[in-house]
Amino acid sequence: MRLTVPRFHILGAKEIENYLLVPDAIARAAHERLRERPAGNIEPDAVSVSSIERTLSKCTEEVKAEVCAQIIAHRSEFYNGRDSRDRATVVAETIRNLDSDWVAFKRRLAIVPRKQILTSLNWELQAAFNISVTPTQIIRHMAVDHVDQTFRDILVDLNAFASAHLKSALFQERAYRDPLGR
Repeated sequence: MRLTVPRFHILGAKEIENYLLVPDAIARAAHERLRERPAGNIEPDAVSVSSIERTLSKCTEEVKAEVCAQIIAHRSEFYNGRDSRDRATVVAETIRNLDSDWVAFKRRLAIVPRKQILTSLNWELQAAFNISVTPTQIIRHMAVDHVDQTFRDILVDLNAFASAHLKSALFQERAYRDPLGR
């Protein structure tokens, strides 16, 4: 598709914000929030990458049935009338695919509803440490290697697209102001 439609991309995640569900960046954002607080009885190191992973795992398990139902509904609708397979076959295949994706933690984080997961994570952080983290704080703590290569390609294409259109707009604005190019 990219050969016929330049800058065409299909996200590898449910939503663009799912790329923010990076345990290392979330842990660093939580550390920052803990350091902002007046000296207290909670050390910033109390929030580890592994504790964030455990919390994200718990939060995602809580929505597994909803994720499964949504994927089944959308896939059934897509194949309805387009495929001769029995609907039960499509549903069974969908469940097998979801189970496979669910085992791979990074893939699981790509298919869950990000807003709901981040809200649940913040409830957990609030209960344990009286803090929460925002998408902006998470982004600030992300490293290049945290970002999926496909998503990096999308960002590069968006930047190129925006730059090309900005240059074109500036050129047109100058030509409009001074048609003789003075």
